Amino acid sequence: MGNINSILNQDRFRIDNTSLMIEDCKLKKKNVVDYIKQLAYHYPMINTLDIRDCKLKSLPPSITQIGNLHTLILVNNKLSELPWSLPSSTQSTASIANDNLQKLDLSQNHYSKFPSCVLVLQNLTSLVMDNNQLSDLEIQMSSNSGSHPFIACKLKELRLANNNFQQFPDLITDLVTLQILDISGNSLSTIPSSFSKMSALRYLNLKSNKFTSFPANICTLSQLTHLNLSYNSIQINKSNTLGLSFLPSLEKLELQHNKFGVFPTDICDIQSLKILKIQNNDFDQVPDQIGNLVNLVELFLTENSLTTLPPRIGDLVSLKKLYLEFNKISKLPVEFKKLVKLNILIMHSNDIKQFPSELLSMKHLLRLSLDDNPLPEMKQIKNHDGGAIGYLKQLQNALNPDSGSHASRKESMNKSKKKKTLNSNTLSRALYRGNSNVDNEVIATNTNNNNNSNSLNDIIVSSSIQEYEDEIQKIIQEQNQTKQRRSSVFVPPTTEIQPKSPRMATSTPSSSILTSTPSQAQFTPISQSGSISSPSLLTSTNNLAYSLQQSTTNFGSSGSSFLMTSTANPGQSNTSSGMNNSGGLAPNRVINLGTSSSTLGLLPNSSPVQTTTPISTQLSQIPLSDNNVPSFSKFKPVFEQLLEDQDFSKKKRENLQKLSKQEKWNLLLQYKNSTLKMLHYKPIDTNSPPQSSTTPTSSGSFLGSPVMVSQPSSTSSTPPLPQKSSSILPTLVSNLNLKQAIQNQFQGGSQNVHMFATAKFYCEYLTTETPEINILKDLYELLKEGGTEISSFIDNGGIDKILTVLKYNIDNPETQDQEKVGFCLLILKLLVEVATKSVLITENSIATISMLLNSDSYHIISIILDIYDEVVQVPNIGSNIIIESLTRFQKSKHLSSPYVPLIALLKNPIYEVFTKSIIFKIINTLIYSFHILEERFTITCQFMKLGILDIIRNLRPFCSNHLNEHLKFELDMFEEVLDNDETELIKKIGRKEVLRRMSNEESSTSQDTQQTAMATSTDQYVHVVMVSAGYGDFKIKLTDKTTYSDITSFIQSRYQLKSDISKYGLFLPSIGNTENTDQSKWVDESKTLVENSLSGEIVEFRMKHVKVKVIISMSSITPTKDDDIKVSEILIDPQMKCFEIVNYLRTKLDPTNPAHLTLLSSSQEFEEESVDSESDVYGIYHFQSINDYQQGQWWPLNSRLLEFKFTDYLEIKLRQRCIRIGFKSGNEKLFKFDPYQTISYLTKLITIEIGLKLNSEDYGLHFESSSASQGNLSLSKIGKWLEPEKLLFEYPNIKNHLIYFKFRPRIISVTISAESGISVTSSTTDFKNNMSISQIIESVCASNNLDPSLYSLYKSNPEGQKIKLLSRQNSLRDQNINSSDYLLLTSKQKDLPSDFNIWDEPVDSPDNIRMTNSNKISSISINKLIEKLTSIDNTMDISSLRNTFLTTYRSFITPQILLSKLLERYTIPTDFNKEKGDQIQRKVRTLFKAWVDTETKVDRAEVLTLISNNLPSQTADDDGSKELFEFLSELINSKSYDQQPVIPINNIVDLPKTKVSKDGFSLGILDYDEVEIAKQITLLLFPIFSKIEISELIGMKWCKNPNMTPNITESTTIFNKLANWVSYSIVSQSKIRERSYVMTKLIKIANYFFELKNFFCLMAVISGLNTSAVLRLKYTKNKLSKNSKQNLEELEQIMSTSAGLKNYRPVLAESQPPCIPFIGIVLSDLVFIEEGNTQLDETRINYKKLEYIYNSVATVQKYSIVPYQFKPVQTIQKFFLDYKVTNDKELHELSLKCEPRGATRTMIE
Repeated sequence: MGNINSILNQDRFRIDNTSLMIEDCKLKKKNVVDYIKQLAYHYPMINTLDIRDCKLKSLPPSITQIGNLHTLILVNNKLSELPWSLPSSTQSTASIANDNLQKLDLSQNHYSKFPSCVLVLQNLTSLVMDNNQLSDLEIQMSSNSGSHPFIACKLKELRLANNNFQQFPDLITDLVTLQILDISGNSLSTIPSSFSKMSALRYLNLKSNKFTSFPANICTLSQLTHLNLSYNSIQINKSNTLGLSFLPSLEKLELQHNKFGVFPTDICDIQSLKILKIQNNDFDQVPDQIGNLVNLVELFLTENSLTTLPPRIGDLVSLKKLYLEFNKISKLPVEFKKLVKLNILIMHSNDIKQFPSELLSMKHLLRLSLDDNPLPEMKQIKNHDGGAIGYLKQLQNALNPDSGSHASRKESMNKSKKKKTLNSNTLSRALYRGNSNVDNEVIATNTNNNNNSNSLNDIIVSSSIQEYEDEIQKIIQEQNQTKQRRSSVFVPPTTEIQPKSPRMATSTPSSSILTSTPSQAQFTPISQSGSISSPSLLTSTNNLAYSLQQSTTNFGSSGSSFLMTSTANPGQSNTSSGMNNSGGLAPNRVINLGTSSSTLGLLPNSSPVQTTTPISTQLSQIPLSDNNVPSFSKFKPVFEQLLEDQDFSKKKRENLQKLSKQEKWNLLLQYKNSTLKMLHYKPIDTNSPPQSSTTPTSSGSFLGSPVMVSQPSSTSSTPPLPQKSSSILPTLVSNLNLKQAIQNQFQGGSQNVHMFATAKFYCEYLTTETPEINILKDLYELLKEGGTEISSFIDNGGIDKILTVLKYNIDNPETQDQEKVGFCLLILKLLVEVATKSVLITENSIATISMLLNSDSYHIISIILDIYDEVVQVPNIGSNIIIESLTRFQKSKHLSSPYVPLIALLKNPIYEVFTKSIIFKIINTLIYSFHILEERFTITCQFMKLGILDIIRNLRPFCSNHLNEHLKFELDMFEEVLDNDETELIKKIGRKEVLRRMSNEESSTSQDTQQTAMATSTDQYVHVVMVSAGYGDFKIKLTDKTTYSDITSFIQSRYQLKSDISKYGLFLPSIGNTENTDQSKWVDESKTLVENSLSGEIVEFRMKHVKVKVIISMSSITPTKDDDIKVSEILIDPQMKCFEIVNYLRTKLDPTNPAHLTLLSSSQEFEEESVDSESDVYGIYHFQSINDYQQGQWWPLNSRLLEFKFTDYLEIKLRQRCIRIGFKSGNEKLFKFDPYQTISYLTKLITIEIGLKLNSEDYGLHFESSSASQGNLSLSKIGKWLEPEKLLFEYPNIKNHLIYFKFRPRIISVTISAESGISVTSSTTDFKNNMSISQIIESVCASNNLDPSLYSLYKSNPEGQKIKLLSRQNSLRDQNINSSDYLLLTSKQKDLPSDFNIWDEPVDSPDNIRMTNSNKISSISINKLIEKLTSIDNTMDISSLRNTFLTTYRSFITPQILLSKLLERYTIPTDFNKEKGDQIQRKVRTLFKAWVDTETKVDRAEVLTLISNNLPSQTADDDGSKELFEFLSELINSKSYDQQPVIPINNIVDLPKTKVSKDGFSLGILDYDEVEIAKQITLLLFPIFSKIEISELIGMKWCKNPNMTPNITESTTIFNKLANWVSYSIVSQSKIRERSYVMTKLIKIANYFFELKNFFCLMAVISGLNTSAVLRLKYTKNKLSKNSKQNLEELEQIMSTSAGLKNYRPVLAESQPPCIPFIGIVLSDLVFIEEGNTQLDETRINYKKLEYIYNSVATVQKYSIVPYQFKPVQTIQKFFLDYKVTNDKELHELSLKCEPRGATRTMIE
C-alpha cells in the first residue's frame, strides 16, 4: 500500500466500519487511489472520509466509488480543484460525483477559483472553504451544461472566512436555503440589495471586514438569531442608533471592536436579545434603557470608558454573566444588588475603592474578579484560599450566619440538635411498621362488630399520599417500559458499571431483586423465589450467572457517595466518578482506634485501604495561589484562548502578552479558575488489569464487532506491534493495511490504540444534532484523561454542543438514540465533577438533563443521579438549580409536584437499595438548603404527602445489614430534620397548627372561616391524624354514641401496630406555642367523643407514656450487685428518641453524678455553645439485669424507646466521641475516642494510627475557630491548646470543629558543657525544642560574656566526645535533640569543614568554590557541591555535575557521609521560605533517585541497605518528611532494581546459526568457524565485564586489594588465558603448515573480535601472537599469506600501546554498543589520574580530578548495558573454560621444538 506503513507507524491512521481518518503525513495520489479501492471493497458502508494535513495535491476521480460517502473533509492540504464536473444533459450526477455527499470541508487549501462542481451535489447542505484564495464565486460552465448554472444543492451552511473577497458574491444571494453564512475575514464594505432574499438566514458572521456603517439590508432578516459585526469600523449615526430594532428574533449580537463612541440606544429595543458583546467601543456610559433587555443573559462591556452603571441595570433579572473589566468604574449603583441570578462578575482593572456592599446579596455568584482595583481589602482577598469569591462568601456568612451560609447536612443536623430540648409533643414516625389497608377517598363503614356498636356511621379516609399516586405510577411505568429502538441500548463502559462493593440481596417481601445482563443491559425483577420473570433475557448460562451475581452483590450502580470502611477487595474496582466525601459525616466513616480493618485512610498513602475521591475533590486540593504558578508552556494555550474568547482589542492583547508569567497566571485566575485546575490534574493510575477480549467494548466496529488487531507471527515481515494504552474505539490500526485489519477483526489479541485527536477536533465534529456515536465515545475517553483538553473542550463551546445533542433526542422520543444520550450524560457527568461551575453557568444545562428522569434506561437514571449528587453540593446555588430543573420537568409532564420523579425512583422496584440511598442523599441536601424553618418544613411535608414515610418504612429492614449503613444514615437524617423542625415549629406556632400543616386540614389562617362553616353545618367531625399524616388521616362523623373504642377498633382492623392497642391513645394538643395543661390532654376513654368536646378538633393517635428503670447513681464503674446502684422509675414518652430521652433524664437525675459532669470552665473558655450541646455525646446504655451489665448495649441515637424492652435498666453515660482531626498537610481524618481518656493518650493513639515515625511528645491537639465582626467585616481566629493531662469530656464543645494535630513546642532539659579553655560551667538547662542552635549559643554566651560568633555547638556523649556539629539555623527538634542529651560548646576555629552543616555553608567564595577561566568548577567543598546539585537558582550544567559527582563520590567520601549530607540538605530551616524549601526538597528526592540509579548492582544493594537502616523520621507537619519517607521506602522496595540490566539471551527470537569448518583435518576447537569462536568467547566475557562495579574502579583497589575487585580480576584472568591459548595453539602444532594455518585462523579470529568491537579480546589475541614463544617462529610467519600479514599489521597498529593507545581511542569513541573496551587502558588511565592529581585543593575537593575519573569510568558504564545477542555453543565455551594455562617455560620449549635455534628452512617440517 505504498506509504501506508509509515502513516500507520506514526499512529495517523484511524478507521472503523463507517469512517476513515488520515492525519499529518505526506500522501501521493497513487496511494490515495489504492486506499479508496480498498475502502470501497472492504468497507462498503464507509460514510466519512477525513484526510487532513497530508499535503494532498489532487483527489482521484475514483472517489465516486465510495457510494455512501456523506462527509468529506480535506482540511489543510494543497488542493486547487476537485475531480468532479458539471453534468451534461446525458449524464447523471451520481456518475460524476458523490451524489450522497452532505458535508464538504475544503478549508486551508489553494483554491483561487470556486469549484463549481459542488453545486451539482443535490444532497449537499454544508460547504466550508475557509482560508483559501477565493476572490469571487464564478461558475465555470462545461461545454454541455448550457448557458445557465445548474444549482442542484440546497445549502444550509456556507463558510468562506479568510479569503480575498472585495465585493459580496452575487451567487450567495441565490442560495435562498442558507441558514448559516460566515464570510468573515475578508474586505467587504457593502451588502447587495438582493441580500433580502435570504430570509431563512439564522446565523450571519461579517466579522473582520471593512464596514464603516451598519448594513441596513440585514434588517430584513426576520429569522436571524446571531449577528456578528465585530472588528469592523462601524460608526454610529447622529441619532445614536444602528437600525437593529427591526430584528425581532435576534438573540446574540456581537459588535465589539468598532468605533461607536456612544452606546447605540436601539439595541435596548431588542427584547429577544440574550447575549450582547459591545466591548472596546470607547463609550463612557450605558443608557438607562438597558433595563428593557429583560431576557439578557450575558453582557460584555469590557474595555470602554465607563465610570458608572445606570440604575436600571438592576432590571436585567435574567443576567448571569457580566464583564466590566478594563473600565473606570468606581462604584456600583444600589440597584445592582437586584441581579440575584448573576453567576459571573468580572470587574478587575477598574477604579473601585471600596468593597461593593451590593455583592453581599448575591448568593449565586460562582466567579468574581476584583484584581487591580484600589481596594483596601485586596491583600485579604489575594490571601484567601477561595480568592474574591471565597472572601465574599466569608463576609456573607459572617454577617448572616443563620441563613447566609450553605451549611453541610451534618452541620445543619448538629445545629438542630443544639437547639433541641425535651419536647414530648414530637410526632412519631415509628408507630406503625405494617401496610395500611385503607383506600383513598372512600367511605368505609365499620364492619368490626366486636363491640356491637353502630354509633360510628362514616369514616372518611383522606390520605394525601394517594393524590399523587397515579402520577408516580405513570412515571414508574415510563421508567420500566421496554421501547423498540432503532439504536442500541446504552451500556456504559465496563469501569462505569462494574460493582464497587458487595451488593446486598434484595429478595424480601417488600422489594424485588434486580438483575442485568451485560449484553442487553436491561433489568428484570426476580420473584421472591428467585426465578426471573422475563426468561427471554437469559440467552446463556453466563447471563444467568451474571444475574445471580448481581443479586448477591452490593451497590453496582455508579455514583457512590460513601466511603466504605471495610478493606477493599483487590479484585474489584472501587472507582466511581460520582463518589464524594461531602454532605455530612456518615457513621460508616468513623474510625475506631484499635480496629485496623475498619480504618479509613484519609491521609495520602496512610492506609492500604484505597478510597475513591471524585476528581473535583482531588482538584480542589491543588492550590492555585500566586506561589504555585506552573510553567508558561503549560498554560500558554489556555492564555491565548482566553485572549481570543474575551475579544480584547489588538492594543490590549499586545499589552497583555507583555505581562510576566505571574501576571498572566493571575489574569487567567480571574476568568478560568475552575478549569485552570486541569493544568495540574493527572489521572491516577489504578493499575487495573487489562480487560479480556470478551469484555463488551464500545462500538465503532466492522459489522457490529470491533476491529481486533492481532500481533503478527515471528515469521511475518511486519514487525510486532508495540504495546499501548487500553482500547477505545474507533480503532487506530498500527502496521496493518485495511485488508489485513478486516481479516484480523475476529482474531484474538489486544487492540493497540492511541488517541491523537484533540478536544477542539471533537468540537468540530459536534456541529450537528446527530453526531456519530464513535465521536461521543472517543470524546468521553479523551476527557477522562483530564488535563488541558477539558479546558479546551469547554472553551470551544463543547458543553452547549453536548446539550444540543441531548435536546434533539429529548424532542424526538420516537427516534431517540439511547446510546448517544448515555455518552452525552457521561461527558456531562465528568465535566460536572472537574469543572462544575462551567456546567452550571451554561444555560439550562441541568434542566435539560432532568428531562430524562423518565428514561427507561437504568444506567441513564444512575448517571443523572450522580450529576444531581454533584450539583446539589455546590453552595448556595446547587439546590436551587436542582429544584428549578425538577420544576421544569414537572411542567413538561403536567405533574402536581416537582418531586414526583424522585419519589417514583424510590418506589420503582428495579432500582436497588444503593441507588435509593443516593436519592435520599439528594433529598436531604435539598431540604437542608432551606435555612428558614417554615420553608424547610413545607418542603419536608411535600415529600411526606408523596408517601416518603411509607418508603422509609419499607427500606428500614435493609438497614440491618452493615453494608447499608449509608442508607440508614440518610433515612435517619430525613427523620432527624423532620423531628427537629417539627419541635421548633411547635414552639413557634403550636402543636395543633403543625398537625394541620402535616395533614390535609386548612391552616389557622382560615380558622374563622372553618368555624363559621362548621357552625352552619349540621354534621360534626373530628380529625384523627395518624403518624404525622404520612400513614393516613381520616375524619370521623360524630354522633352522641361515637365512642373511643370505635376509633381504636377501626384503626386496629386496618393498620398493623407495633404494640398492643392498649398502649395507644388519642391526644388532643393545645392551641398556641405553649403547652396548656387545660387544653392539651389525653382523650378520656370512658367518655364518648362528643363528651370529650372533640367536635371540630384535630387529635393525634399516639402511644402513651411508660415507666422505665433508670440508674441515677453507681458506687463503681462496673456494678456487680444491686447494692452498687440506685434506680428510679421515670415516666417517659415511648415515642421519644434516644437523644431526647438523654436531654430529659439529664434534667431529672442527680447533677452530682460523675457521668453527667461537664466542666463549666471548659465550656466558658470557648464560649461558642451551651452545655446542652453534649446531649448527643451522652448515650443510653441498657441491660437486662445487674449481672448482665458487661453485656449491655448502646441505643442508637435516632432509635426510639418503643423499639426496646421497657423492662431493661437504662443508664445515661458518655459514649465514644467522633472528632475530626486535621493535619498541617491539609488532610483530615475522623477518629472515635473514649471521652474518659487524657489528651496526651489520644495524641499517642493518633501517632500510632497515622503510621508516622515521630515522637508523640512533640505533638498536641489545637482547637481553632473563626469569628467575624459585623461592623468592619474583619475575620479573626481563636486558638487554644488542649491540655495533655485533661480528659476529653472536659472539652465538650470541640466536637463540631476541626481539631489540629500539630507540633507543640515543649521544654527539654539538656546538659551543656564546654571544651577545655572555654570558661563555661557545665549545667543542665531548659530550652524550648523549637529554638535554633544559634539562639542557644547566644543564650549560653550571653550568660558567660562570650562572643557567640566565635563558638559552635556539638552533640556529644557524656564524656565530652564530639558526635555531630549542630547546624546554627536548625532547631533542636530538627536535629533530634531531646531531654538528657549532651551538648558541647567549642571554638569555631577548630571546626572541620567536613563537619559543617550544609545550611551553615557560607555564600560562594574562594574558600568553598573556585572556578576556571572558562567558568567551570575547579575545586569545591562537599557542602557547596551538594548545595549546587539541589539549588533552584542554578545556571550551570547540573546534569553533568550530577553524573560526575555520583560516579566518583566514593573517591573522597563514603556512602554514609553522602546520605547524612543529603538528609541535612532535606531538613529545611524553620525560617526558610516555604515555597523554595519545597522546591529544594524535590531536588533532593530527585538526587536520591539518581544516586540509586547510577550505582551498579552490588553497590546499589549496599546503598539501599544503608538507606533502609537510616530511614528519616516523619512528622505530621507539612515539612516534606512524610514525602521523603514514602519516596525512599518506594525506592527501597522497587522491583525494577531486581532485574538484570542486560537482556536475557532466551528473549532473542532469531539467533545467528553456528558455523563449523569443513577442512580435511581436525584441529579440535579450531575446527569451528573463526566467527563462531569469536562470538562464544565474547559471550563468555561480556557478563563479567558488565558486572564491574564503579567502586572497583575507584581508588586503585585492583592494585591495593584485588579481593575487592572480583570482576576486574576475573576479566584479567580471561585476558591472560586467551593470550596463553593463542600462543599454545600455535606452538603445539608440530608441522609448519599446521602452524601457519592456525596462525592464519587466529588472525581471522582477531579480525572478527575487531568487527564485534570486542577490543579486550582483540588485545588478548594480539598479545598471544606477540609472546616470545611465537615471535621467534620466523619461518612460520613467512608462511602466512600477504593478506594475513597485512591484516595483522593493521590490527597491531590500531592496538599499539605507543602514546597511550592513541590509535585505539578514536576507534573506541566512534563505537556503539554492544562493545567491550580494553580494560587495561582504563585502569592505566585511572592510575595516572590518581598519582598525578591531588585529592584536595586546600580544604576543597579537586573537581578537575573527579571529571578525569568520570570520563574513564563512563567508558565502562557506557558499554556494560547492551549485551551481545548470540546463540550459545556449549562445546566452544566449555573448551575455553576448561583450558589450563601453559606456563611460559613450556611454551618456550615447544617453540624450540618447532623451530630450533639456528635451524634452516629445510630443517623445518
